Amino acid sequence: MSKALKIEPGTSTQEVERIRDLMKGRALPAGVKNYEIELGEDSTGQPAMWIWFLVESSFQPTKETLDRLNDLARSFKATIFKAGIDRVPYVRLRSTDGKKAPAA
Repeated sequence: MSKALKIEPGTSTQEVERIRDLMKGRALPAGVKNYEIELGEDSTGQPAMWIWFLVESSFQPTKETLDRLNDLARSFKATIFKAGIDRVPYVRLRSTDGKKAPAA
């Protein structure tokens, strides 16, 4: 299962490789098919990173699944901060089939 990394123009190859290395081998909770990472600027113009957990539109998370998603999101964010990557991390859900993901 490959993880997608969408990159803004001008992003250094070194930063991209570092982010890929940091995110390798992460176990995903049940119902989460994959994740994508997008690099760009947020609405305030700050360097940002969006981590999209990809779920099917029929995804009906349990409390346990939501707890695991939150734990994974915190883990991703902590890894980014500890590595000194100068990007604000945002974690979101997105449907794999183009439909709106269920509210979590």
